Amino acid sequence: MVDGQRAQWLNGIVRDSLAPAAFAAALVMALLAITQPLLVVPESRLVIMLSCTATALALAAIWLALRRFQPPAALAHPIAAGMALLGYLETSVCFAELHDPRHTTTLMLIVIASGSVLLSRRWLAAHLGGALAVFSVAAWTAPTDPMWSHFGVAIAFSMIIAALLNEMRLRTLQRLGASLNQLTHELAERGRAEH
Repeated sequence: MVDGQRAQWLNGIVRDSLAPAAFAAALVMALLAITQPLLVVPESRLVIMLSCTATALALAAIWLALRRFQPPAALAHPIAAGMALLGYLETSVCFAELHDPRHTTTLMLIVIASGSVLLSRRWLAAHLGGALAVFSVAAWTAPTDPMWSHFGVAIAFSMIIAALLNEMRLRTLQRLGASLNQLTHELAERGRAEH
């Protein structure tokens, strides 16, 4: 398998993961839309609920679109980036409204999910950069709180875990692809020898 074919094959695997990922993300955001308003200060409830609801609806629309129309494999990673961007924007709203470093856990989950779903080091780097930018702006603009440093270490560890998951999955699939190519070649040789 040449590099172009390998990239197309990996993009196809990511494309096939997009609909379940969009569904799961929409479900999580819907649950957050229900639970977050119960946990935050009254002044922020409406904004947080609307943000979570809008994100859940956008992700549900992506899920429905992906179930109805199969995008080209080359668009798989950009679509995944758009889904992650929705999560980053929603988390940014939480940070802006509440200045609470505990919302870093949402970023951490998006980061680990990205490492598990994506099959491109370049796209994973973009996702990690987005999460780091959201966290950095939130920490920089928030009132001083010693928990920011704790969550800074936590987001760094989640990025390491995401990179490890991504690399292990990528290498496993590349070995699987190489084995599949070798098997296909051997079967073709055997077929020619029999004729």
